[in-house]
Amino acid sequence: MAASVGVTGLVAAASGTWNALLARQSVASFTLNLTGAEFDSTEFANTSGIVPRQWLPGLRSATVSLEAFSATPVLGVVGNAASMNYATNIFEWDMTIAQAALDVTDFAITNAWRSFSPGLQDWQGSYSGFVDATTAIANITEATASPTMAAATFTISSGNTLAGNILTRGGGVTVAVGDRNIVRYEYRGDNELTIVGTDALITANSGTMASLAAGTLVLSATASRTYTGSFIPTSIQVRVAQGELTRIRATGQLTGALTIA
Repeated sequence: MAASVGVTGLVAAASGTWNALLARQSVASFTLNLTGAEFDSTEFANTSGIVPRQWLPGLRSATVSLEAFSATPVLGVVGNAASMNYATNIFEWDMTIAQAALDVTDFAITNAWRSFSPGLQDWQGSYSGFVDATTAIANITEATASPTMAAATFTISSGNTLAGNILTRGGGVTVAVGDRNIVRYEYRGDNELTIVGTDALITANSGTMASLAAGTLVLSATASRTYTGSFIPTSIQVRVAQGELTRIRATGQLTGALTIA
């Protein structure tokens, strides 16, 4: 018996969006969470004495999260954000591409594992900047019959961008003695997201948002300790900030049985 350490770990994909993600990113950590439902099966005992509760296990499911950085690591200072409603003195931004995982478990289960199917996708995030002394900040998006969306471009590094129309759904200014004046906005992506570059999050597209395709995922704590199953990507997040290493975080939902070896 011997304890293992994290450097022996590995995340490998056999198919799906995870392949495109892992081809561009170097994974530094992962977490696998197993969850099982439980049901109180305690019945009437017809006694005034102590009655312990009884339980039955329900169906199982699992989720995975991982953290990575570009195969060629990049610093946030080479990133950028442009063309939003307020694009002055921006110093950080983040974006999450999300996909719903719909429970489609029926009576034909395998070893009490739940099954899931991909649902709708969306993208959203936030960005922050320093309040400029000569440029007014922008208001959040106005509710009209034909609202004006902002065409935003978020740069991870040179030639690697995420772009699309956004509505600014929230914002605020923080002013404090002895500190910088900061404005922060929250945005929601409208319709398609265009991905450009060979070192972007996932495979570049031509303006039509690519689905976060399900696939097989193999997680390894060591070469001999593995966890294998089919997963649906549920989110891919990138954060770009000056003074930080740009990191990618991703999550997935297991569908069907998990094989533990």
